[in-house]
Amino acid sequence: MINSCIFFINFERISLKELGPEVYELNEPRGEFFGPQEILNYCKLKDVKVIASGCTLGEKQLANAFLKSGCHSYLGPNDYIDGNANLMFLIRFMYEIIANKRTQQEALELAKSIDEETSMYQLYFA
Repeated sequence: MINSCIFFINFERISLKELGPEVYELNEPRGEFFGPQEILNYCKLKDVKVIASGCTLGEKQLANAFLKSGCHSYLGPNDYIDGNANLMFLIRFMYEIIANKRTQQEALELAKSIDEETSMYQLYFA
């Protein structure tokens, strides 16, 4: 089972660089990309807060897979977001949580209000 790891996000799938053969458990997937079914089958992410900042990763199917795997929350844009807007959203979102002690929902609303691009972000809770 995948308990925690750094994932690279790539358009509706998660990319995890292949590791050495000694790292894998029996029947653990070794391909580069993970979709919703692989997340459901192999991930146990108890109470993790996922931020998936890649384009279209805020789609409900992928979010639901993470939530069913134990995540507390899942945040991502539901369309092809501009790179600069994406960065600005993430900075504002984290700033509001860290500096102003906002909840995720409060920080989301403030960060989404920057412009039309940043309004693509969706937040899902378990």
